[in-house]
Amino acid sequence: MLRVELQITDTQAKTWDALAGVLRDNAKRLKEVNIPMMSNALASQLLAQLDTQERMLATKLEAVQATKTTHTSLYDAISAERRKTVDEILETHMGLMPPGMMQVGMMPMRQDSQCPPLS
Repeated sequence: MLRVELQITDTQAKTWDALAGVLRDNAKRLKEVNIPMMSNALASQLLAQLDTQERMLATKLEAVQATKTTHTSLYDAISAERRKTVDEILETHMGLMPPGMMQVGMMPMRQDSQCPPLS
């Protein structure tokens, strides 16, 4: 479906198939790592929650790195004009936000403020 929309040619098919495979694998791994997180979300043990968060973030980092590598290969195989189309379409399908947007819970700390003491 996306392959047709992105007008991937037969010569670009191998590169596209690699990217599509990485995206499918990423979705599967992220779904698997989120299962324990949901059960730990109600747990009162902070260490268990931190462990789950660490595993989720590590998995997401691996997914981003793999996607970036295969996406770069696709970019090298297509014209500059089609790169814009690829960006617009895949940004939505990959759950990415336009520059300047941030995910909930990922707000930057203000430079002029300090965290309150823990005690």
